[in-house]
Amino acid sequence: RFDSIAKTLAVDTSRRRVLRGIAAAVAGLIVAPVARGQAATCYAAGDSCNVDSECCVGTCSYGYCRCPAGKTNCNGLCLDNCQGCPTGWIKCNGFCRDLKSDAGNCGACGHACQKGSHCSSGKCCGPRQVNCGGSCVPLEQCA
Repeated sequence: RFDSIAKTLAVDTSRRRVLRGIAAAVAGLIVAPVARGQAATCYAAGDSCNVDSECCVGTCSYGYCRCPAGKTNCNGLCLDNCQGCPTGWIKCNGFCRDLKSDAGNCGACGHACQKGSHCSSGKCCGPRQVNCGGSCVPLEQCA
């Protein structure tokens, strides 16, 4: 099988040289994680462990892989939140939305601002106005 691959790749190079290159690449993939001090197979958040190097992300604490500070264990993955959205965003009807600036989901999913207004820090404000402490005021008046 490798011989047929080597024949295909060996246009100006001997098959033996190509096979050596493939073997070196495979060996590198196996050795590299161990050389970095990481186990060849790492455990997900929530799995049992003995040392930090066994955990894919985070640390081994009290016998279990824990997510780093600021991350949440979402079925073994360390994410910002379990909705799969960036920090501060929420999933609305299957899409990640920023409720602080999305005029169609301002402050809450499905809460749309009226035509001509925009979403300012989660509140619908009129043209040239901003949400300043919970009230929409002209930008110049907000300190």
